[in-house]
Amino acid sequence: MKKKSSQVVTVLSKSKKEKDSGQKEKGVPPQRLHVEEFFISQKSTLIEANRFINHYTANGWLVGGKSPMKDWKASAKNWISNSINFNHHANNTKSNRSQQLSTTTNKNYFEPL
Repeated sequence: MKKKSSQVVTVLSKSKKEKDSGQKEKGVPPQRLHVEEFFISQKSTLIEANRFINHYTANGWLVGGKSPMKDWKASAKNWISNSINFNHHANNTKSNRSQQLSTTTNKNYFEPL
């Protein structure tokens, strides 16, 4: 029976090594050049690639601030799809506050409010 237990241990250690090597292949954190090439291949910009790198570097390559990133390419695809919506929304929302606060220069102070 001792042989079986040692065989089980070796099988478990092999499967754990395979999982570890799978995570290393994903390359988190990736090299800047790889991220830039990926963003260009997805028809995005280098500016977005740098935003992606800066954001996740600042957060320690954690997703949601808690979980370590497993696949940076999947996160990059989500980043690209969300950046299209975010940038479009940011460009269209001009400040209406300045328009709402406009007043005429001719004021009649004798008129009640």
